[in-house]
Amino acid sequence: MNLFLYGVLMGLGAAIPFGPVNMEITRRNLHYGTRAGIAFGLGPCLADVTYLVLLGFGALTLLKYPSILRTLGVAGSLVLAWYGVKALRAKSAEPAQHERNRSFFREIFSGYAMTLLSPYNVLFWSSILAQIALISAEGNGLFKAAGGVLAGSIAWVFFLNGLLHYTRHKIPVKIVKSLNFLGGIILLAFAAFGIIKALW
Repeated sequence: MNLFLYGVLMGLGAAIPFGPVNMEITRRNLHYGTRAGIAFGLGPCLADVTYLVLLGFGALTLLKYPSILRTLGVAGSLVLAWYGVKALRAKSAEPAQHERNRSFFREIFSGYAMTLLSPYNVLFWSSILAQIALISAEGNGLFKAAGGVLAGSIAWVFFLNGLLHYTRHKIPVKIVKSLNFLGGIILLAFAAFGIIKALW
């Protein structure tokens, strides 16, 4: 298979499943606006490429050790919990009002940090170590695959945010505010589940 296409499929595989990252992209889009949703979504795209490159160069072989995975699982879950608490404490306002005050690069960094430390993302990339080893053995295959991962994950981010952008006006303001609160609860639930899985 073409390595770029294979990378696209890996990027989509990491990006599409419902989890804390997609929940937070959705929450930020509805609460802060499309620009914030896209910016936050670009962070996970860069985090996925980071994982692929590090795994390809063998820098993350430490993931084979259960104690390391447990530590990352707890740390990542605490980050999710922090985002969940921030979502619950967020003040309600119209998305357009928030959008003017959000830093694009700060949103990217937030998405990057959340995804890089997410226990769910760690498990996904560590589960395909064998495939990455094969890619790395093929000349510049790792960089072709990395480009594909970036393309696939960015495509999903724009699709999801575009869908939310064109349907947001049909969602009552009360529901948007409720989804913001629900998003915080879900992030806390993911965090609790991650800590339980890491420790037990």
